[in-house]
Amino acid sequence: MQKADRDLEAQVDALLVALFNERREFVEWFCGRLNHKKPVIPQFDTASASRSPSRRCARGQTDVGLELAGKQRCCVLIENKVRHHFEDEQPERYREECSGLVTGKFFDVAVSVLVAPKRYITSIGAAITKFDGHVTYEEINDRLGGNPLLLKAIRHCETGWIAESIPAVSANFEGYAELVKRAYPELRLITKAGNNPTQSRTAQFDSGFAVDIPDGVPYVWLLHQWQEGRAKLLFKGWGEHRSVLGPLIATDVAADSMTLDPNKSKSLGMMVRTPVINNHGKFGDQVDAFVAGLDAVRGLREWYLANTPKVTKWVARAGALVRV
Repeated sequence: MQKADRDLEAQVDALLVALFNERREFVEWFCGRLNHKKPVIPQFDTASASRSPSRRCARGQTDVGLELAGKQRCCVLIENKVRHHFEDEQPERYREECSGLVTGKFFDVAVSVLVAPKRYITSIGAAITKFDGHVTYEEINDRLGGNPLLLKAIRHCETGWIAESIPAVSANFEGYAELVKRAYPELRLITKAGNNPTQSRTAQFDSGFAVDIPDGVPYVWLLHQWQEGRAKLLFKGWGEHRSVLGPLIATDVAADSMTLDPNKSKSLGMMVRTPVINNHGKFGDQVDAFVAGLDAVRGLREWYLANTPKVTKWVARAGALVRV
């Protein structure tokens, strides 16, 4: 899971726990959203929530546990997702835990609930039926009258890849190309699979966004280097001026967590570290690494479009060097 996803999920976990523990009306509303399904959540006198409660009957971890006490004892197990795909048999393990909690007489009622953005829930198809119910971030946000954290998480889900079905393939380039097509429409993949797509090491993307923006800019390379673990935006021909242009570029991109590309070649530009990808591995085993790499490529493209004055300064300096 990417750090941004993990951090957002942890923050939403904490928000849910606070709401459950401090606002009885929120607990009643939340449970009411689930009571159109069986088993029905009973009336309760007290409610207590915690993060990552220990499981008694199944492998894995629960994001948030809500225990309700009254004439009957009820446990609500919550899986919280922003956009990360399910781990192996994760929905089934929630069902197994709920069944074990009741048959083991730990609780009279136990239900599993998925909490996630609407886009995530609509993307997972039949997997949603493996939970007893679901509540969307959008519904919770509306209930709270607007919440900055939930709005941030919703936007994060809307701008990235989530658990949409891509067939498992031996040649990971095929899955990569499909991922670009589905989740990164602004990135047009130029690199073709070739005769042996498992050997693809560098993916090149269309750089039409940079043509003549600004005037005088040379050809721009937009790359994702799998084995090297780098996303790059390079300017053709500037490598010969590394000693002058390099420090200028490095200074201008440092605040945005980018660095100067260290490779000494005919091109020069900036880069972002990405997870290393095994060219001979399967796509399905490396989804998170592919997503992180493509997020970095998209970030480079967006940085370029948002920082034309800086690029204009580089172009002017390069032009002056050529005239000397």
